[in-house]
Amino acid sequence: MSDAGSNVRGETRVGATMSPGAAAPVRVSRRDRRGLRQTPEGLIFLLMTLGVGMGAVNTGNNLLYLVLGLMLSLILLSGMLSDVVLAGVRPVRRLPRRAFANAPCLVEIELENTKPWLPSFSLAAGDVMDGEDLRARNRRASDADRAAYYLKIDPKSSQRAGSLRTPTQRGVLRFRHVRLSTRYPFGFFDKWRVVDADDALVVFPAIVGVPDLEHALDRLIGRETARAEVAQRARDRGSEIAGLRPHREGDEARAIHWRRSAALGSLVVRELERDPGRELAIRLELGPPHAPDASARLERVISRAASIALLAHARGASVEVLAPGARSPRIGPDASLDPVLEMLALYTPRHGEPVPTPRRDAAVLDVGDARGESA
Repeated sequence: MSDAGSNVRGETRVGATMSPGAAAPVRVSRRDRRGLRQTPEGLIFLLMTLGVGMGAVNTGNNLLYLVLGLMLSLILLSGMLSDVVLAGVRPVRRLPRRAFANAPCLVEIELENTKPWLPSFSLAAGDVMDGEDLRARNRRASDADRAAYYLKIDPKSSQRAGSLRTPTQRGVLRFRHVRLSTRYPFGFFDKWRVVDADDALVVFPAIVGVPDLEHALDRLIGRETARAEVAQRARDRGSEIAGLRPHREGDEARAIHWRRSAALGSLVVRELERDPGRELAIRLELGPPHAPDASARLERVISRAASIALLAHARGASVEVLAPGARSPRIGPDASLDPVLEMLALYTPRHGEPVPTPRRDAAVLDVGDARGESA
């Protein structure tokens, strides 16, 4: 397969479900999998064809009959060529590695033309989301139907195009189908075909400004960035003795083990283990479960926790999140923070269950709702 290029289309705002596997796949009837819709241009052309036909019948003019046959041939040819364009095209969706709520992300659809000899022209591909009313969508024209556009796909080749999507909430965003459509060759009809393409994207919580938590973070772990932290660790020596080794040029005099050197008759130095890095435990304060704004408060708390976790991780701290009935993995400064963000993305409140105990050496940062109880 060859990649003929990549294009980016406009932005679409989409929602997300709150749990993976909560919704069953939506069955698409055979009637809804294929169809066509008349375009405004096509309607005008059909009315003109009807007018020419009535004129030919009333006058018996051979020239009008010739024009009528030509116009009917164009309608027939339009239907045949559009079928050829849609046949043998296989979509593959490519999701971004990371996606955050209320932030645009690029979703790409790669179309492979499996036909051995014939290219496909003027194709559009749009995602069909979980729970979307496909029948209502087929009755109307929308920008989502033509989110990704492909001018030409050569035989036995593929082409990618993308569209910017903005998830509106955290959780699992499910894609069920890809709707392929074309108006080739004359634009008289918009013909479509629906192809199964089931994918799921975990949408991380929205990233927001947290100046109050930044001040608390400064007191707990300082302002050093991750790069400065790594450099400092390389320079510093720890406090735990890992063993002894022969003295090498450049070793500091304070590292020499004088008593052992005197016994051996040669200089040896202490080899020290590096001290562990800073560790931060982010503890969620969810508030009363039956409050009128409990759901909105939960989303604000989770967004604030994700935002401060990213900031602390960037400053070189090991991060974990503690919530009622849930504990995220502990992520060090050299690892990806995605497991922590995924835990926050999929978390549902477990009121009444205890919050796990922080690790002994961890600094604890309580995160609540900035509009109510402060952190």
